[in-house]
Amino acid sequence: NATQSRSDLFSVVNISGIAGDRVLVFSCVDGLDSCRHSLFDVAADTQVDVQVALRDNQSMRLAPDGRVQSEQRDTGEAEGFDLEVVYRDGEKIREEKDTRGDGKPDVITRFEAGVEVLQEQDTTGDGAFDTRIQFEGGKPARQDRDTTADGDFDQVTFFAPDGSLVRQEVDTNADRQADFKRFYENGETGREE
Repeated sequence: NATQSRSDLFSVVNISGIAGDRVLVFSCVDGLDSCRHSLFDVAADTQVDVQVALRDNQSMRLAPDGRVQSEQRDTGEAEGFDLEVVYRDGEKIREEKDTRGDGKPDVITRFEAGVEVLQEQDTTGDGAFDTRIQFEGGKPARQDRDTTADGDFDQVTFFAPDGSLVRQEVDTNADRQADFKRFYENGETGREE
């Protein structure tokens, strides 16, 4: 439950159940872009704690200094917001993508210095991340897959800097040891051990 009292510039919202906190909300409409921008004083200390901006198919959470902390986007691949991007100190550190439209991320990508370093994927929709891709210089270097849904990676693929396959290691008996290795030359299977 919330009650509001309005003036020309802001609303003061009393939220029951949150120790009587008063939240100062400032909202505006920016011209033709129809941007709704809200500032929240959650601590009731007359300082802006959180800013939220809504525009078309995007929602952004801003720090008090105006830097983006996170944003949600509707990329059109699934219903509603299907991509969340998280920032630290103005730099992208994580993307969470819902490719199935079930409201849960099934692809999570981590970034360092704006470059992909790790991606986890739930390729089966069971809620478990069964594929992990490690990147070097923004390009896939290693891919680990759990092809048996037992929670252990049983297939490891290594890539050259140009993206071509180098080697694949497969654990066929669930002992966490490679039972055979397949080596590639120019993208073609060379030899197996």
